[in-house]
Amino acid sequence: MQNHIFNPARLPEPSKQVVFTSGSWYEMGRQYGKQAEHGVKVKTAAGMAAVITKYKTKSHALECLDVYLELLKRKAPSVFELWNGIADGAGLSREDIYLAYMNFSRLDERCSNISAWGQATASGGMICGMNCDEHETVNYFAPVVAAWPEDGYAFISASAFTCNCVMNEKGLVLMASCGVDAREEDLAAVGLPNCLSLMLCAADCETTEEARDKIIREGLGPGSGENIHIADAKGHAVVIEHTASYDAVRHSGDHGEKDYLLATNFFLSPQMKAANLKGDAAKKRDSSQPRYWSEEQMLLSAWGKLDLDAVNKALGCSDFYIDTARMESHMWEPSTREFTSGWNREIWKNSQGSEYQLGAWSPEIHVPFAKCVFSALMDPVNKDFYITNGCRDTLMSVNPNTTGNFMCLHLCNSVVDTVKRASEDAQIQIFLGARDMARSNKKDGERLKHLNGAKAAFLEGVNLMNLAVCEENRLEQLDLFGKSATAFCRAQCYGQLALDESGRIFGNGDCYKKKKTF
Repeated sequence: MQNHIFNPARLPEPSKQVVFTSGSWYEMGRQYGKQAEHGVKVKTAAGMAAVITKYKTKSHALECLDVYLELLKRKAPSVFELWNGIADGAGLSREDIYLAYMNFSRLDERCSNISAWGQATASGGMICGMNCDEHETVNYFAPVVAAWPEDGYAFISASAFTCNCVMNEKGLVLMASCGVDAREEDLAAVGLPNCLSLMLCAADCETTEEARDKIIREGLGPGSGENIHIADAKGHAVVIEHTASYDAVRHSGDHGEKDYLLATNFFLSPQMKAANLKGDAAKKRDSSQPRYWSEEQMLLSAWGKLDLDAVNKALGCSDFYIDTARMESHMWEPSTREFTSGWNREIWKNSQGSEYQLGAWSPEIHVPFAKCVFSALMDPVNKDFYITNGCRDTLMSVNPNTTGNFMCLHLCNSVVDTVKRASEDAQIQIFLGARDMARSNKKDGERLKHLNGAKAAFLEGVNLMNLAVCEENRLEQLDLFGKSATAFCRAQCYGQLALDESGRIFGNGDCYKKKKTF
């Protein structure tokens, strides 16, 4: 375990680390492993601990690994090469990376995702959003990855390579949330890891239809239940409801939607309902339907005017909505909790009678043993990718440093242009924060601290960017550009905290980008 050593007391960043990669899949993996060594080692330790717990010993786990690797090499050889590169870049054994990244166990109820377009949105364009809900904490240490593969389309992945939210240069967005698999045939004895299809389609596909067909034709879904949500900048979206044996494609309008789609952790298609959980199993996983209903009601309340702020409010809602008229058709079997039809405040009482707010059925989950570990918002028309590193509710977030708001990366044609755009966004956020503070005519020590923190991060980013331009070694240069973008994104988040409306999605600085005044 010597080469796994990392500082266990090192805390996650306020906003996500940014990693840039380019070239072959192996080269991108090696670049990632070097730049994100700490995050890779955190992930490897957590993944191996889970595997050893499942199989009792590492040697037994390795005996079971071969059949999984054969499937991976046959269906996704590029991912196999990527993993080899990650191991080499981080200085870890390849076997340990395989064990940690394979996801041998089925995942439980987690995550939500939304797409909206056409008449539903203020602009008419596509907008998307998602929450990643987990018991684990590894994603706090996983970076945003911007990749330019030599044989595919450039893409941004929200949290490491194989996560549940990816957007590519063509404006294709792929999101995923766990599904259900109640029947024996819904689970494969050996399957691919969750979310693998997202990155593969981002590199290969331009449209929703291409990605849908690739996933189903090549059998790229995992060996368990999953909702695979695909949307593109042209205004097309579908959800593939997947198990090991079945795939059903859900469209807007199939269940009353109009120019929007949602997915949480249950299935709606008639041919997939037999996979939904029932009885005690359903009661143990009873948040899927309330989260779906709550997010849908929030979308409907702003239908026709939806923008990134509205989608963010839907995903960040701390109350929950119960649609009693659809409890039976959506196969909801609640645990013993009090609720009323319509909106409910998410307030629980402890045994002493004290009240506290706790998201269990609300869109942003923050119960004691699970949290929304990151959220993302995508504007595929303009190639803007927004992401948090923890809950919006900073008190409930496990990340003690989180700012609770969104950094933004714009996917440009090159690493340099992407860093420069992050720098521009940081400068505008700093300007707007200073403007709001000047208008308030009062000294606010906390806001001033955030504004100065934004300025310090911006200056760090500038110095790192200059060093990157001067660096001749490509691996070292990518590392410096990544550190520069990380600093600029941190400056964005701190700058937002100085605003009057610190939770709003960045965008009201566009006028400064279009026409410089000097």
